[in-house]
Amino acid sequence: LNFEEAPELYDTEGFLHRGYGDEMLNVSPEHYMREIKLQIEQALKWGLKPTHTDNHMWTAGKSPDLFECYIGTAGEYGLIPHIPQWSLKREELTPIHEKSGFIAVDGDFSSGISGSGYTVDKAALYKQLENIKPGLNVLTLHPVVDTPEIKVIIPEWQVRYTEYRLFMDDDTRKVMEELNIKPVTWREVSQMAL
Repeated sequence: LNFEEAPELYDTEGFLHRGYGDEMLNVSPEHYMREIKLQIEQALKWGLKPTHTDNHMWTAGKSPDLFECYIGTAGEYGLIPHIPQWSLKREELTPIHEKSGFIAVDGDFSSGISGSGYTVDKAALYKQLENIKPGLNVLTLHPVVDTPEIKVIIPEWQVRYTEYRLFMDDDTRKVMEELNIKPVTWREVSQMAL
């Protein structure tokens, strides 16, 4: 949706909200749902085969209406929504989730990488992996390869490149095996029960 159609979706610079504050409380559920659908439809037009929906900075949890749109739209397209278990501490979201039949993610983690050097970042990542408890967990990464374009468009490209290198490192695979961490795809998650 463009600014004229749904101005509440945009910040003062003309971009979709970053999702950090309460700006999503003013978004119409209809506009929110239409924007999700447009993004899914665009991915399909590009030939992509989406497996799940995700939302920046957990904007879907800002209100029960937005949460219902998020879950409903995912279901409409046969996708699984990424729903963090911690978000269900908001009591008004729990009945919507329970009715949906979708599984919630037990834990959400970042890589723990800070750009302090490969050895330090490797230790930080392994510490994060050791903290993962049994269940369905999401480890959010933003890996990139070292290209001239990436260096221009992403100021913290070194951190993201380190994430890439660490997850290509055989030591990381071995640590994950030792910790009994089994990577799964969102397609596999969609086959799991609530």
